[in-house]
This record gives sequence, structure tokens and C-alpha cells, in this order.
Amino acid sequence: CPPPPAITRLDKTPAPAMCIWWEHRTRTQGVRPAVPFRSLSKADDVAWGFLEGVMNLPVDGRWLVRFGFFSPAYSAQADPDAIFPLQSIGQPSDGDSIEMNINGVTQTFKTASSNYGKKLPVEFTVEGQQLRYHFEFRSTSTVRRLHPFITPGEVVLVRDRNPAPPPPADGSKGKAVATARDAVDGNVLAMGALVSNGYIASSWKVADEVDISFFTGSTLVSKQTFKSGNLEADIPPGSYSCVAVTDNFYAYFLRECDVLPKVTTYLGDLSLSPMLYPGTTRAVLAWGFPPKDLDTYVTVPGDSASQPPCLVWYKNKICNKGDVTQVALDLDSTGHNAQGGKPETTTFGSVVGGRYIYRVQVFKGTTSDEILNSGGVVTFYSEDFQQRFKVGRDGYVEGINWFVFYLDGTTMQVMPCDRTTCPTSLCAAGGWRVQQGTSYLC
Repeated sequence: CPPPPAITRLDKTPAPAMCIWWEHRTRTQGVRPAVPFRSLSKADDVAWGFLEGVMNLPVDGRWLVRFGFFSPAYSAQADPDAIFPLQSIGQPSDGDSIEMNINGVTQTFKTASSNYGKKLPVEFTVEGQQLRYHFEFRSTSTVRRLHPFITPGEVVLVRDRNPAPPPPADGSKGKAVATARDAVDGNVLAMGALVSNGYIASSWKVADEVDISFFTGSTLVSKQTFKSGNLEADIPPGSYSCVAVTDNFYAYFLRECDVLPKVTTYLGDLSLSPMLYPGTTRAVLAWGFPPKDLDTYVTVPGDSASQPPCLVWYKNKICNKGDVTQVALDLDSTGHNAQGGKPETTTFGSVVGGRYIYRVQVFKGTTSDEILNSGGVVTFYSEDFQQRFKVGRDGYVEGINWFVFYLDGTTMQVMPCDRTTCPTSLCAAGGWRVQQGTSYLC
């Protein structure tokens, strides 16, 4: 593919994006996607295959690329549909490999008994306005389910090639203050702290502090490092977008990250999601203050037509417990204040056919203004994409409930709610404001 026209600067900071290797392919042999895990890349029922392609990037510059190399482990008791961390097909083989070349950066990843059932994080930087990649898959087995695989790459702007703009003539600065948290357990991401990996409590030791970059368009103005999970930094005042990154977590993107002169700007709690296992998704709710407490309600379809829907909320935190289709309220936050607070986080397992409906309620609320003025934002994470929903812009508000999005379990489409796809009758199951006879008002 010819290179795209050179773009040296953007007025709007590009958000982190996911590179699905299969979708950007130019040539392949012996590799194909699989339902329902269409985003991962692995060799088919062959001993060798390759996948190569090109992804155009929005601006010429330096980019951080991150993905995972996964080696499934064997357990005869594993769910028949599971592919990671356990699979029930058979013992994998030591020495199966995936060789990578991305913009001249080369690495080889191999399976071994020490990494079965684990993910190897891969991270490096590249230069330019394209990702040109080539992967080769080798295995001693021709059984697809036993092969190691890679997941889509997260691509994050580090900087374009322009120098930072000059500081204000009067030398004024503003102070930016924030706290970085694990979105699943709410713990502060301080170096050395034990936090959730998204599925198992206290299973990760934070290896490094969070870095945050302040951008004007695509141009880097300032890069700062948190200390013990907290940021307190002097920044030239201006209108910025921010990107916070650390190992094993998706980048946190804040479109509006303005710093005012000669005052302290509270950016709040930045809740970073641990990277997902294949086939799972996650929704993270963040908001300002007031209100002190928002609650999430997720309507989960039954596995069959005869099974009624299940509601995930703070009084019933798990549906389909122990199954690959489990949906769980990981974190219920109840104590926001003017400086921020923990998020509300829900993790979805493999989805079934039907409609998952996600809504938010003001705890003990009385009017719609409380939710409309909350600054609520829900970020939906999948291996393929990230999508943000903002109260007052996406979905709709009825009473003290914000109907945010629905997830179609058949097509995997995630769409903002409307009154047809997400009816107010759902409030009768929980989260209603007023009961009038047999009616439940949201």
C-alpha cells in the first residue's frame, strides 16, 4: 500500500485506537478469525501460517503499540467454549511461536510450561504514519484450539514531530492534580501496590508509575509522572487533551483536560481498565460531584428463551456466576466528593444472543437534574474498540435513570439507548424512583 499523504499536525488529539490485525490485513495464509473471538489472531488447523497488513495512522509521529501474547493452559474441567486461561481440548506444546515484525521492530514469542494460562504483555514504540506488520505462526500441532494467539494492538500517540509551543510570556503556570486507580478494584496505582488484573484480586504488582501526557492537538506540551499513584504538577495553562498510560492497562483518554492559570485544576480520579481477556468486555462509569452516589443496573438476557433476564446491581452483583457468560459488578462506588472518587465497573463474560441494557441511577435521587448535572461518562472497553457515552448527549434520561447503551449479543454492536431499544419498563425490576400501584416510575 502506498503511504498516506503526510500529515504533520492535527488540531484535535487522536484518541487511542485498536488495530485489529485481521481487519487491516493485506495478505494471509493459514490464519483466520473465529466466532465468537473474531478479534484474536492465531494459526488455523495448520502448523504454519502468516498474517501481514497495514494500518494508516492519523498523524506522522511516534506511537506506542501494545498487545498480548496468550498461551492457553489445559484442564479437562474447563468450559468447552473457553479458550483462555484454560481450554479443554488437550495439552499445548512447548516451543510454539509467533514471530513479529512491526515497522522493523522484531520479536519472537514462544510457549512454555511457565507461561501456560498467562498473558505476555508486549509494548514498544514505532515511528511514522503507518503500522506495517507481519506475523508468522508456527506450531507442532495442527489443532487450532491448542495454538497460542495474539490480541489486537492498542495504538497510542506519544507525540508528533513538532516542538512544544512556547510557554506564556508571563511565565504563569497552573497546577494539575489527579489520582490514578485500577478501575476494577478502585485501588490506587502506586508502584509496588497489589491490584486486580481485571479478574483476580491482588494478582498484579504495579511495576511502574502512571505517565500522563498533555497535548495541544497532536503536539505534546508536557509529560508528567505520577508519584505513589498521585499527580501534582505545574503545567503551562491551556486547553489540552490528556493520555495516561501504564503497563497492563488500557490508556486513559481525557478529551477535555484544561489547566487554568495560577489555580489548582482537579482532574479527578483517572480509572484505568486492566487489559481484557479474549471474549470479555467491560463498562466503567465515572462522574463528578454531586451526586455522591450513582448506581449501575445491567439487564442480562437469559441463555435461552425460557430463562428470564437477570439484573446486575448492588444487591445482586453477579449473573451467571462461574460461567463463561458471567456478568459481574466489580466495583460499587458510594463516596464521591469534590476531588473525585472511585468508578462503578462491570465486566461482561462471553455474551449470548439477546440484548444487554446498561443504565445508571442516582441513589435516592429525586429529579432528573441530579443525573444530568453529574458529568457522568461511561467508557465501554472491548478488544476491538473503546466507546464513550456522555450523559445529556448519549442515550436518554427518564426520572433519576440514565439509559446509556445496549449491547446486542448476536452482532456485538454497542449502541446508545433510545426509548424503543431500552424501555422504561425495565425500572420495574429495580432502580425505580416511585411506585404507583402496579406502575414503577424511573
